[in-house]
Amino acid sequence: MTEKADFTDEYNAADPRAYYANLGSLAYQVPEHGAAVFRHLAEVLDVEERPPTVLDVCCSYGINAALMNHDLSFDDLRRHYTSPEVRAMSRAELVEADRALLAEHRRDDAHRVVGLDISEAAVGYAVDVGLLDGGIVADLETEAAPSSVVDAMGQADLVTVTGGIGYVNERTFDQIVAARDGAPPWVAALTLRWIGFDDVARSLEDQGLVTERVDGYAVRQRRFADASERDHVFSALDEKGLEPTPLEEDGWHCAELFVARPAAAVDDTPVQELMAGAIVDE
Repeated sequence: MTEKADFTDEYNAADPRAYYANLGSLAYQVPEHGAAVFRHLAEVLDVEERPPTVLDVCCSYGINAALMNHDLSFDDLRRHYTSPEVRAMSRAELVEADRALLAEHRRDDAHRVVGLDISEAAVGYAVDVGLLDGGIVADLETEAAPSSVVDAMGQADLVTVTGGIGYVNERTFDQIVAARDGAPPWVAALTLRWIGFDDVARSLEDQGLVTERVDGYAVRQRRFADASERDHVFSALDEKGLEPTPLEEDGWHCAELFVARPAAAVDDTPVQELMAGAIVDE
């Protein structure tokens, strides 16, 4: 049985055209859900005298920043990158076209986003077109962050991830949270059910963060690539003692939302109250 479908080539290309074409063919949609949630959390964060900084983990080509900070949907971007005109462009031409597109659709309430990923090509592209205010290329699962990376991560007020748990785990989050002086950042993770968030949550607890799962929140990530991937997911769910949700039965990866905050913030506002009005119904 194969495991999760491999999109390594798409994540390491010089530009995001293959990323949008291939993930778009599987109805990829979790960044849309993440954009709504992360924007809401960034707005309610109590950060004095400056706008909050979002650190997007496994940022790839800046899709979460694109949807958070622009009045564009994933389908808008997919149509853009798969159009014959754009497919014929050189990378340099595409960078200029993307800068113009993003400037036209930039939200007035855009947030500062720094991206972290192991793909130098993807991060570089997102920085070049202005999706990311800063980019960090590092594999924190296997390496200790150098001082320059620690400094960049230490700016984070909110750490976000959509679907990256499993590729990155507690070692990455240990280093991110430890990079910040004073109160730790908040963490918001859209996590596939068959992978789970328990290991990361235990690590975050050691650093003063309380993790809550948002009850009733279950959204589509993308369609299963094939029957083998479906079988792998169902086997992993069974090993965890979990029954498939209707979404999984219908052929979708299903993501849940976890939010980790300092205990005082949790005591002040329970997560269900915190997220009221920010949840997109399935």
